[in-house]
Amino acid sequence: MTIRVAIDARLPESSVGGVQQVICSLAQGFSELSNPEIERYWIVYRRTNWWKSFIPPQDVILQVSPPGGLLGMKIANSLPKLVTFLNPLLSRFLSTSYPYDKLLKSKSVTIVHLPFQEGFHTRLPFIYHPHDLQHCYLPEFFNKRQIAHRDTIWAQKSAEARIVIAETSQVASDLIKHWSIDSGSIVIVPSPPPIRPSSINSNSNGRYLLYPAAFWPHKNHARLIESIAALRSKGIDVKLILTGAKIGVFPSVERLTRKLGVEDLVDFRGHISDQEFESVLKGSIALVVPTLFESLSLPIWEAQRLGIPVVCSNTGALPHQVGDSALTFDPLNVGEIASTILEIWSDEKIRQTLSSNALLRSKNFTSLVFSLAFNGLYKQISNIPKAPEEIIALEKLQSVVQP
Repeated sequence: MTIRVAIDARLPESSVGGVQQVICSLAQGFSELSNPEIERYWIVYRRTNWWKSFIPPQDVILQVSPPGGLLGMKIANSLPKLVTFLNPLLSRFLSTSYPYDKLLKSKSVTIVHLPFQEGFHTRLPFIYHPHDLQHCYLPEFFNKRQIAHRDTIWAQKSAEARIVIAETSQVASDLIKHWSIDSGSIVIVPSPPPIRPSSINSNSNGRYLLYPAAFWPHKNHARLIESIAALRSKGIDVKLILTGAKIGVFPSVERLTRKLGVEDLVDFRGHISDQEFESVLKGSIALVVPTLFESLSLPIWEAQRLGIPVVCSNTGALPHQVGDSALTFDPLNVGEIASTILEIWSDEKIRQTLSSNALLRSKNFTSLVFSLAFNGLYKQISNIPKAPEEIIALEKLQSVVQP
């Protein structure tokens, strides 16, 4: 029996966040597999190219028009924040439609895989990734329409899905607690980072910490800057490179560096290429992640795969993700952030221990294992027995995020 799976990859060209990385990891893993039982169809927007170097050449590409046509795509590319406000409005008009079912049925597709929250509605059996319920923890960062959209449209998709993917046990608990999702439909599958292209010279001299994140409020850049200033007040200069789109609260964070007199220590790189990011990460003393909320941090996985030490928040699912392979701190406590940074900055022995623990923890956490696990889930929905290696792959992934 042939299983035909349609995978939703309808992202704009400028999408460079975690959702795109999950799709790229999935595609890279499938590129390493040879499984004639499963045929894959990728749904992408016309006039986008980001997926071309990731999706396996033997797979089928289904190109569709974006909402609003070319104008809608231009808005999505240039104003990503606006899209987060428009999606709840669009859903009021599109929520009862099944835009691609006719197309998919004409290709004899039997399963749909929706790897991000704004996946389309379908009557076909589907797998859905809601990713996180951040609005339940930090409602102040969302407007009423966004919260209602998550608690209706996203919750509805989770309830209707044959399988709901949670990246950690905490996300699984949130789905049950806040949306009353049946625990029997939830499968914990953490997402590994994709392999980036070969690195280039980073032009980053000396010792520095790295924080890669767009400037959304919950990413907590301001307290990180304050901790760097606190260390300078004690005569300790810690250099920091910040990568990520200069959106959200970026202007206020930039002003804060000048106000605190640490503009010479903070390098705002903005969005950089995959090649440059890999090089900057490899050259860092440690990765620092002071976020107020995260269902799972792909930059942490990237750092640990390379043996780069990590210091991060002790909130959300991050403690489950890092185990004993990172130092953690209270992201609301500037003094604690500063003291933890000082510990990793000044103690080479701690860095070596964390590096060893990280390499061991991430040893089997690869795109190939990720895709093998999903092959098994496709078979599960189709009532076909999983192969032993597919069962083992899922167990390996789940072991990485055990509490």
